Amino acid sequence: MFILAAALCLIVIASYGFIFWLPATIYRASGYSVRNATLLSALPFLAAIPGVWFMGKSSDRRGERKLHTAVPLLLGSIFFALTALTAQPFWLTMIWLSLTGLMLWAWGPSFWALPTIFLGESAAAVSVGFINSVGNLGGFIGPYVVGLLRAQGVAESTVIWLLSAAMALGAVLILLLRIPRQERGILS
Repeated sequence: MFILAAALCLIVIASYGFIFWLPATIYRASGYSVRNATLLSALPFLAAIPGVWFMGKSSDRRGERKLHTAVPLLLGSIFFALTALTAQPFWLTMIWLSLTGLMLWAWGPSFWALPTIFLGESAAAVSVGFINSVGNLGGFIGPYVVGLLRAQGVAESTVIWLLSAAMALGAVLILLLRIPRQERGILS
């Protein structure tokens, strides 16, 4: 339960940092107007729709939760880190941001099935509340730290790498979970 809470906190740090700073990132990378940069910010969220659907369906079909949670997070961290590369064309940055969006929410359906694997259904209800409470602290930490670092003059690429590292660390925590033998799916 504590590992899931810590993993969710790291994931939320990365995702809220991504969400809140996405329009500004697109604005700086594109040179477009604020309005157009904000409109382009919808693309990663549109990409997330099939990611959530597919990963949830795949996780249910295979009965596997851990890899269906960790793999999208690891891929999302890589794609997000790639947005920090300098001297790349804007269209490539948008591809990386969209792929980040695709993966950044694809982990959710399988993640929220994990507490019931470790606990009974009634205990899982309490643990989900705890996991969500601790995890949502990342919703404060992520944007605050990003804003603080940016105000201190830390390069945007460094901030993106830190957020990517938080996402990857969340995935590593998920991979460290020991799934009870009777609950292992095809891919565990």
